[in-house]
Order: sequence, then C-alpha cells, then structure tokens
Amino acid sequence: MKGIATEKFHGSYRGYAKQWRGLGLNTAFFISLFIVSFSHRAFRLHEDHLWAHLLYQTEIMTIETALYLVIVVSSTLIAVGLFIFSLGWKEIHRGGGGELVTTGLYSIMRHPQYLGLILIVVAFLVRWPTLPTLLFAPYFIWKYVLLAKREDGELERKFGENFTRYKKRVPEFIPSLTP
Repeated sequence: MKGIATEKFHGSYRGYAKQWRGLGLNTAFFISLFIVSFSHRAFRLHEDHLWAHLLYQTEIMTIETALYLVIVVSSTLIAVGLFIFSLGWKEIHRGGGGELVTTGLYSIMRHPQYLGLILIVVAFLVRWPTLPTLLFAPYFIWKYVLLAKREDGELERKFGENFTRYKKRVPEFIPSLTP
C-alpha cells in the first residue's frame, strides 16, 4: 500500500475549486499578519515583541537573548513545518491516484501535511504575537484538526478495513517512533 491519496488532490475540478476556496481565509490571515507585523515592528522589534518582552521583564534573560530565542524557535518551527508538509505532499503525489499511502511519513503519522501547517501557524504566533495571530492561530489549528478527522472519515469509507487497521496502528499528528 502506498500513502494516503485524497480526493482533494486527485479529485475532479470540483475538488480543486473547493480546496482553492478554502485558501481565502488562510490567505487573508497571512496577508494581514505580514502587514501588521512589518508596518509597525520593522524598527522597534525589541520594544513591542510580546514574548521577548515578557522574558525580559521577568528577568529570565536579556532582551537580546530573548529576541534571539524567539527568532530561532520560530524559524526552526517554520523550517520543520515546511519540511514535513513538503514530504507529506510528495508522498501523496508519488502514490499516484486512489491508493492508501502508509509508507514514509505516513507510516508514523496519518496527517503530516496538517502537522506541518500547524507548526507553521505556531511559528507565526511565536514570531509575531499580534492580535490577528492570537485570534486566528487557535482557529486555524482547530480547523486543521477538523479537516484531519473529516479526511479520516472519507478514507475509512473509501478504503474500509484497510484504513481502519491503519488508523488503529498510526496516530494522527504526533509521530509514532515505534513500529
């Protein structure tokens, strides 16, 4: 068996149209995030960065160290998220069409692409804790979890007992490092 092929990638034109329509809110979020983040923070990052300022005010670390930590953590989360998302996407599309993919990343977690996106959302929340990220990050994470559950239902209907066995053996998001 090869990877999880879903109709959103291998379906008809309607499947693609539905997926693109769903990008509207995501796109609006990221555009507003970058506008808000870069418009007033470009030159005063240390003065109004929530997490770095909190670490500094509680005397846990200097402001420079706190800013460095925030940048390293968020950059690492973005890199790992993009890597996981890309590998998951590659494995699905390598699988061709219509087969249950259970190899590669899909042998240790059922939804690597959603995990990658969740890590990226968390990275933006760490990097730019603005009102949009504080409001929308939990919403997007919740939506990705709901999408994963809906996808599981569709795959269970499509692949039956094969997917049920796979679902019992492989966790949704947190990778299983044991066979």
